[in-house]
Amino acid sequence: MKIKYLLLLLFIAGIGCNNQKERFLYERPSFTVADTYNGRILGDNDSVFFSNMTLQVKIGSTKFNVGIDMGIGNKAYASMRKDKVEIAPGEKISNIKIISLYDYNNKFKAGADIIDSCVLKEGKSVHDRKSLIKRMNTTYSEYYYAAGGALQSLDITIKNPPSSISSQRFAIVFETENQSVLTDTTRLFTIKP
Repeated sequence: MKIKYLLLLLFIAGIGCNNQKERFLYERPSFTVADTYNGRILGDNDSVFFSNMTLQVKIGSTKFNVGIDMGIGNKAYASMRKDKVEIAPGEKISNIKIISLYDYNNKFKAGADIIDSCVLKEGKSVHDRKSLIKRMNTTYSEYYYAAGGALQSLDITIKNPPSSISSQRFAIVFETENQSVLTDTTRLFTIKP
């Protein structure tokens, strides 16, 4: 008798709606330095004037499903539903830092987080740390996500010039609520005030 009830329960679950949820995870970022005057990405030991320097972050994401997939019946039913599929971050970003790996100026020594003295641009949108974290933790419609809706790139300019001509290297750090860290560093370059 218990087997009949178990089979009936599995059958009902199999024709019900798909219990899967769409999620995405951000991938390891790519962090480079661009010379906007010459339109190029700096290589090792290249130099750039402060007024022409932009830090660039590119970050991809991977979509995946979580939950129970109960077979063809529920997928057929789910495909007939009219509600929107939403894709949420699998791990929420809890903090973002831009770390100066060398002394930058009198205010920012090696190891300092300089993000609060930066302008963070995504296309025409300008963010501060708090609004960028909120943007990265947004739930998207399936169509918006497929069209590149999740954060993909940032152009970062530093408001304060360096103290003098110096070698520089920066790190970008995305921390998640689950203690994961996504990070990359720029190449070593020389910055001229």
